[in-house]
Amino acid sequence: MAKDDRPGQGRIARATVKIGSAQTARPPQRRRAQGGVAQPHRLGYHHLYEPEEGTGTCSRGGQLVDIAIVDDSDLDAQNICRYVDEYERENGEGLVTYRFSDAPAFLRSNTKRFSLAIMDIDMPGINGMEAAHLLRSVNPSIQIMFVTSMPQYAIESYEVEAADYILKPISYASFALKLSKVLRRMGRIEEGTVVLKTSEGLASVPVKDVTYVESQGHYLIYHAGPRDIRTRETMTAAERRLTPRGFARCNSYYLVNLRHISSITATDVYLGEQVLKMSRSKRAPFMEAFMSFSEGV
Repeated sequence: MAKDDRPGQGRIARATVKIGSAQTARPPQRRRAQGGVAQPHRLGYHHLYEPEEGTGTCSRGGQLVDIAIVDDSDLDAQNICRYVDEYERENGEGLVTYRFSDAPAFLRSNTKRFSLAIMDIDMPGINGMEAAHLLRSVNPSIQIMFVTSMPQYAIESYEVEAADYILKPISYASFALKLSKVLRRMGRIEEGTVVLKTSEGLASVPVKDVTYVESQGHYLIYHAGPRDIRTRETMTAAERRLTPRGFARCNSYYLVNLRHISSITATDVYLGEQVLKMSRSKRAPFMEAFMSFSEGV
């Protein structure tokens, strides 16, 4: 029995049980909806368990987003669930995850309840790509994100209008950026503001106005049009907060708002007349982030 300690949620016990051939984690208490159909607790934490067939409705446009994780690997499913949980904590999104250990189990469920399916491809029985074709016939509006170790299906993913195709292993920063892109397509993300603690108090800055963040010693400078706001914060903390909102690092000292990029060369990033140097080690992930963000705009 493990404990899940989340701020403001108390101590929630979670038990590991078996459903069919899949090992899952299920809350020990479950609420009853009308008609006696069991519903999962939605307390802001994520759980790996397969919902009963015929339960729920699609939550797109409401407060919560139901996400199906379809992967026969327990470890990979747990990692994705952990990433979604971390994303929710950082961004305040109402995300609820359900894990399916194979594609047939997912297709037998009420797939219309889900707004997003995060699917592996290499699975026994029906593979993820075959399942996606079948899924499109019953739920044409669902967003599909493939997370797989099989690059050869990337082109075919366009046939099922996949929102993204991600190769394993994947870092949290990359996953968060791609999940943000999907949520933007669903109309879930508002750019909002970032609140900064300064020597004079608190400053609220619209995210879209920040062109880049610069590291200077133990401080960061948020460059936002005519305003340069100095705050004591680490670049790592800023990166974790802003990466899901369309930012990426071009070197160790600069975190760039991808919306403001006018052009990129082999060594430089242009933000209008402002030119920032791009390091060799950051070039590949920065270009990947920029392309992924551009496709989702």
